[in-house]
Amino acid sequence: MRKRLLSIILLAAFTQAHASEGLRLDSDKRRNVEHLFLGKFLPVNEAFQASAWRNDGKVFVGFENAPGYYLHRHQFALESRDPLVSFGELEIPPGELVVHPQLGEIYVFYNQVVLSAPIVSESADTGPLAITVTFQGCSDDGLCYPPAQTELEAFAGSVPVTFASGQLPDGT
Repeated sequence: MRKRLLSIILLAAFTQAHASEGLRLDSDKRRNVEHLFLGKFLPVNEAFQASAWRNDGKVFVGFENAPGYYLHRHQFALESRDPLVSFGELEIPPGELVVHPQLGEIYVFYNQVVLSAPIVSESADTGPLAITVTFQGCSDDGLCYPPAQTELEAFAGSVPVTFASGQLPDGT
């Protein structure tokens, strides 16, 4: 039990460092370290792949989750890295109610989820919008990642192909 707990703690620390790109290793060393610590679990940025785009005064963030991984509904946050841009209330679909062994009843997203928020800007700039998204997810096999952040660029235009067939939060 102690060995498993130590492995989980080390995994959490490594995953957080890897997610924030604070740990810089060449690709061979990184693969070896990931294999040692992660074993059967994916690095956070592979388990939860995010994309962003903007359209009609809204910013959208889509996550595509690896099979067997899910995101917590209550852990999403969105920030602009541009001081002249902010966002209205984050729109998040309802999700699926599950009973988590440690957290009780929570809403989660398997497969895909698309979030959106109105853009509040002091300019009419339609260039890429620099955003930071906070999220947290788990594996069905028992690993819960610490909260993570990813930095994205939301470009104006059409929905990425990955999310084109799904229903977006504003009904489009």
